[in-house]
Amino acid sequence: MSLSVRVQMSMLDVFKSIIETYSLTGIFVISLVSNAIPYMTIPYLLLVIVYSATVTNPLFKILIIFFSGLGASLGKVIVYIYGYSIRYVLSEETKNRMSKFIDIFKRSTFIAILAFSMTPLPDDILYIPIGLLKYDLKRYFTAVFIGKTMLTALATYYGSVVHKALFEQTLIPL
Repeated sequence: MSLSVRVQMSMLDVFKSIIETYSLTGIFVISLVSNAIPYMTIPYLLLVIVYSATVTNPLFKILIIFFSGLGASLGKVIVYIYGYSIRYVLSEETKNRMSKFIDIFKRSTFIAILAFSMTPLPDDILYIPIGLLKYDLKRYFTAVFIGKTMLTALATYYGSVVHKALFEQTLIPL
């Protein structure tokens, strides 16, 4: 087993204990930390799936979705800030070219952010340049929050369906 895999496995164990101890606050913190580190994937959704599968109260599941979506979104704001801070080391010529690029794609930027945030794919390849280009932070956060909340809702639903299929099967007489 490689060092990277062992580190991720030990991080998952730490995160699992945080969720078990702190519940919704733990979900929020893990979602925030997992999304704040650029280009490093920590499978926080796996923990959300496992945790939400054991929850039966629908209101609590909605709270899990909200807290995870909010934490993930705020983590991506940190990634945006990384991109924004890169501006200070770029030449004016590069900044001007990038500004022209954002002007061309201004209408589709919100949709692109939304689409990237709704998938478990590495979205930092878009978010860092978005910060670099000083895209409107309110619009950015709105798109990321909607996308991350939808992704978490799907993960929560998936966890519930899998748990029900594995542990609450009803036998159908033949």
